[in-house]
Amino acid sequence: RKNYSLNVQYELFEYYVYINQRPSRWEKELLAKRLSLTFKQVTQWFINARRRTIKNKFYKYSRF
Repeated sequence: RKNYSLNVQYELFEYYVYINQRPSRWEKELLAKRLSLTFKQVTQWFINARRRTIKNKFYKYSRF
């Protein structure tokens, strides 16, 4: 599996932190279209981000 580009990671992270940790289906579809990802990829990213936050392992994104 390849990682998302830094631009995609940054956009998802900003959305997660500043807008909504639990976006609606409609919001995820808009994000997917804007970032050229699938709906499933965006959904899984938010699931994983919440999991990392709970485990206090969100340090990976501290470089932003």
